[in-house]
Amino acid sequence: MGHLSNSKMKEKAERALQAKNLPLDIVIENLTLRESCRDIDVVKDPIEDELHKEVEVIDATRRDLQQKMSEAFEQLCLLQEARQQLNMDHRGKMEALEIDRTCVPLNIHSPNISYKVNPSRVPNE
Repeated sequence: MGHLSNSKMKEKAERALQAKNLPLDIVIENLTLRESCRDIDVVKDPIEDELHKEVEVIDATRRDLQQKMSEAFEQLCLLQEARQQLNMDHRGKMEALEIDRTCVPLNIHSPNISYKVNPSRVPNE
């Protein structure tokens, strides 16, 4: 469930980043039209300054969003790795618990239990 919501959040962030393309395209198109004017039509006014500011703001927002997405993706990878480690650790603990449950009731009178000669010896291979 967590993985699914993380994927949705990633898609949402990517859509937000793509949504910045249209306003940027419009501002750039307006600037291009203004810059294509010649001679007497050339005007330097507050509107052009605002358009340039708009480009800067959109670019800064896109860079910020991209950086946050990269950081979030890196964090997601670390979390998935930690989750995998925890799952492996849990599996090992469950196996150890099962071995303990099997061994606890055993005693010298249990079936298939016998003393072995020199039990600590290492067999020659």
